[in-house]
Amino acid sequence: SSDVRSKLKITPPRECDERSRRGIVGLSNLGNTCFMNSGLQCLSNTYELTQIFLDNQFERDLNMDNPIGTGGYLAAAYGELMKSIWLDHRGSESPTWFKRVLSKFAPQFSGYAQHDSQELLTYVLDGLHEDLNLVKKKPYIELRDSDDRPDEIVAREGWENHLRRNRSSIVDLMHGQFKQKLVCPVCGKISITFDPFMSVSLPIPMIDEMKVTVFFHHLNPYISLTKLVFVLPESTTAGQLKEKVSGVLKLETSEFVFTHVVEHDLSHVITGKDSISKIKKKRGLIVAYQIPSDAYPDPSNPTKVVKPVKRMIVNVCQEQQKKGWWSSKTEDTLISFPRLFFLPDISAREFYLEVYKVFRKAVRNIKDYCLGYDDEEIEALEIDDDEVKSEFDKMFAGENQDNWPFKLKIPGQKNRVVDPIQKEGTFFGLHGESSTSRRDATVNLVFPDNTPAAIKMLNQCSQHPDLKKAEHTATNNPSSFSLSQCFDAFIRPEVLDKENSWYCNNCKKHVEATMTMELFKLPKILILHLKRFKNRNILFREKISAEIDFPIRGLNVSPWVRGDAKAGEDDAAEAASETSTNATNGACSVNVGGCVYDLYAVSNHYGGLGGGHYTAFAKNHFSGKWYEFDDSRVHPISSNHLSGKSAYVLFYRRRDGDEPNGDSNSSQDSQKTDEGEEEDEEI
Repeated sequence: SSDVRSKLKITPPRECDERSRRGIVGLSNLGNTCFMNSGLQCLSNTYELTQIFLDNQFERDLNMDNPIGTGGYLAAAYGELMKSIWLDHRGSESPTWFKRVLSKFAPQFSGYAQHDSQELLTYVLDGLHEDLNLVKKKPYIELRDSDDRPDEIVAREGWENHLRRNRSSIVDLMHGQFKQKLVCPVCGKISITFDPFMSVSLPIPMIDEMKVTVFFHHLNPYISLTKLVFVLPESTTAGQLKEKVSGVLKLETSEFVFTHVVEHDLSHVITGKDSISKIKKKRGLIVAYQIPSDAYPDPSNPTKVVKPVKRMIVNVCQEQQKKGWWSSKTEDTLISFPRLFFLPDISAREFYLEVYKVFRKAVRNIKDYCLGYDDEEIEALEIDDDEVKSEFDKMFAGENQDNWPFKLKIPGQKNRVVDPIQKEGTFFGLHGESSTSRRDATVNLVFPDNTPAAIKMLNQCSQHPDLKKAEHTATNNPSSFSLSQCFDAFIRPEVLDKENSWYCNNCKKHVEATMTMELFKLPKILILHLKRFKNRNILFREKISAEIDFPIRGLNVSPWVRGDAKAGEDDAAEAASETSTNATNGACSVNVGGCVYDLYAVSNHYGGLGGGHYTAFAKNHFSGKWYEFDDSRVHPISSNHLSGKSAYVLFYRRRDGDEPNGDSNSSQDSQKTDEGEEEDEEI
């Protein structure tokens, strides 16, 4: 109606004349809006969608009462911009009104900060869909589990449910369907769901390798701290790393534990399922501690006798003078990684003796230690236990603490010093820990401030001779990948992390399930988002600049489709029927042509994070030539110049025999490429 047109500022449809630019129009940069211009140029050249707005067809579908839409404002502003690009005579347009409407309904895009073109595209297409959604009142739909029903039944049910809530030109053109399979690692339950999509985010299959350094602390104090360096996949778990360490050191995995040590403080014990890459992203070191073979039960040996021991964490400190404005005070400062002791309830003096055995080299400034694992070399360094006890008795003979080589203090008890002379009672009793209490207790070992040599001795380590090559191994990645490799990575099973765990109805708990994604229904317009931006940790993102080799014509996605290739049919039941016919053999419906696509637009990103720049490549509907859109500048290019290094979002059109440029198998493309190469002027 005229009231609606007036409210939404919709102009009447107008004819295209010989002076009309027909889409070959730049968009002014309003201040870091290159991301928006790039996305809009790709959508503008999706002519099936543009045509709906040029002749105001979209007006009849406006859903101004949709609570999750924009009241038709986004659709109207987008339509007016398309008319300017395709019907007006100017070589450049200013998308000011569209930007104003966008900012009003999507505050994340307000202002003039740089944003992501893929996020902009997702919002605009979602907004247009809701503004044009023919479903005025969305029904509540309770989702059912697959319950071992055939895929075609579950897929049809999912697609029909989607159409009951979503019917628009966007759905008809751009919505497809994923098949998602989840497998519980505990009970093996399989859940299969079919979810709609508007774009496919393809991972770039980088060789995600990382260097992992483990510092191994041996029970034998005459073997130095050992540095183990491995080059491993980023998906490596602590359990898998344990197997590696076990193989190198010829130890059972039950004979040592992994810990995460941050600034000489033991943060936590690492369990088998923990992700090593996540631990590496945090500060700190991975320190492994060998444990006595009789400290824990052996599942393979039920008759094994296990000694009742407790785990004691010994923090290694040194007294240091801290000077203030008016006075100075002595503080105990951590100077080395903590040590673990596995001991029964022994007396305080016996505990001092066990600690002395481990720290004897540092106490006596003994520089000789074993770099390898040769039994004769170790034996040459070892001394008799009686001799060690005799040394210990002399060092801790008197009550003057200043003469002791170190002191043991109990944190939480005002750093009370444990008396090494005391032979009665148990150390754990003095500590406040009974023999039946929790497993871990903590004590601080404190060196006097006049022992600088001890610090150097405490942190000596040797590199394992078999792993020296890994220290200098570069974790390089190939400089280019094919789009097929990206699709292969997309359908590859992955284990969900703890943050994205899945609730298993059988186990009644959240589990880290194995998830597999596949394409099931394909839309007319297939939008492929290359996941170039990767989160390394909470604070750091990086861009993957590898070149992606993508076909301009003839992209056949049938190897990655597990169902019906045609989505967005008006008759959902007919589409589901086609699914049931073809899902059994994993082929596309009708013929292979239903899975073959031709490229028509690309959103590009150049540069790094924060300071990058977006442009677009697009194939014009009328001329069939390729153009580069760089904000207000537009010029023709050869299809040979489409860069795979900057490509970020790819737009493909399915070959249905009705594409605007005629026969998709003609040699027209090569002719247009030649024409494009002759022209290089800016328009």
